[in-house]
Amino acid sequence: MYLYKFKSISLLAIITLFIFSGCTRKADQNTFGRGSINSESYSESNAAKLVAAGQPEDAAEEYARIGEQLLIPGAVEYADQMFDKALNLNINNRRANLYSAFTKPIMSFKGFIPRFEKLVNDNSVKQNEVWELYFKLQNEIEKVKLPELRRFSFELPTGETPFNNYHEFQRFLRGNLMKALLDSEAKLDRIMNGDEIELYIDFEQAWQKKSGLNKEYLQNSTCVKNEKDGWSCKAPKKSSAAASSNIKVDPVDVKVLKGSMMAVVDFIRLKTAYNILGSDEAIKEIQAAYERKKAQGKKLSTRDVVRALRHYDDLFTLADDHQLPELANSVVQVLRHALDLHTMRNEICNNPHRQKRVFPSICIGLSALDSIELALDLLAGPTEILIGENEYGEPVTLYVDVTPVVQNPSKDLKDLLPTNFDYKGEPVSFPDPSMGGLFPNGDFFEKFKEVKKDRGISFTKAEK
Repeated sequence: MYLYKFKSISLLAIITLFIFSGCTRKADQNTFGRGSINSESYSESNAAKLVAAGQPEDAAEEYARIGEQLLIPGAVEYADQMFDKALNLNINNRRANLYSAFTKPIMSFKGFIPRFEKLVNDNSVKQNEVWELYFKLQNEIEKVKLPELRRFSFELPTGETPFNNYHEFQRFLRGNLMKALLDSEAKLDRIMNGDEIELYIDFEQAWQKKSGLNKEYLQNSTCVKNEKDGWSCKAPKKSSAAASSNIKVDPVDVKVLKGSMMAVVDFIRLKTAYNILGSDEAIKEIQAAYERKKAQGKKLSTRDVVRALRHYDDLFTLADDHQLPELANSVVQVLRHALDLHTMRNEICNNPHRQKRVFPSICIGLSALDSIELALDLLAGPTEILIGENEYGEPVTLYVDVTPVVQNPSKDLKDLLPTNFDYKGEPVSFPDPSMGGLFPNGDFFEKFKEVKKDRGISFTKAEK
């Protein structure tokens, strides 16, 4: 199950890029429809003049506004370049920090169609949701008249090669994407406090999934690149962008955005802490064993699975550059961010004054609050957990301690797998009953056997 779940990470990567599909564009490859709700125009030539006049902050805002208007299918790469120019002039430019926090991770996936091709064509994942989404996205991009989008999707960056296996993809996540996301967290930190950011952007008008770019919008707003002067963007008529006027990003929005990004980073830290080199071969071996057992009228046992996993020395070994200690600290921050949002419930939950915000309503309910507090307890030390009831209706509890798992993780998860089995091939004991310190009393196996199965397994904090 772990191997299959890890491969769902590729689904996240592909969904990130799915927004680029289903659009059309003018034939002129250097002209893009977009625009702000401002009546002004913005240009690189004007930004250069502002720099020459000793006004770098104004020039940075000019570049940021150009980038904002280029946030359409096929032009995100150019938008990202404008945000880079803005931040080079003023690292604290709020608009550029906000947008670059998202365009930069997207740029990590340039050339994603050939990079993922071998992975999604692998027989072990064929026909699942990742496989279907990948080919749907590829077909959509091939149909649209967006040369820049095709180039972004199909051309590998210099020095990059397709992923030959999930281990290489794992290294990409832990390296390239992790760095981009951590840099993005820093950008959001810069704008965590301060004035609201008004968004001069109209995704609803500019992005039309079924019918392509809105023609009226396209005629009233264009960004054109001139070889000499660079990009210049003309704003649309006010009527074209009225629907999105006054949308603002405030500190609460930024807190939610950063918390979400930190959660993605932590997900990657968790899923890439252990190597999966050999996972494809292990899955195929397990599948073959399953078919043999099925032909014999038998069931695949735990012993069969463990035997297959032990054939691959590097599989489930701790990565040299793992970030499990960082994971613990980061998760605590994310959870405390969520608690902060809960304390602001009266202000941000169903407040009509937030209707023009990115997140109009943010409501953290009591059940979510219980989960947050439980997670914080687990990260703080041994915590008694209720896992269900026994056959007499009595509570079955278990002590759990996450700290050893992240502070002193096992070097090889295969060492925790069972070594003794019954006649059916099911485990009767484990070499380390504490599972690396996760269950400090070493009684998890016995406790789970106590739980009456028809009542299900729960995972809540035990009442004192």
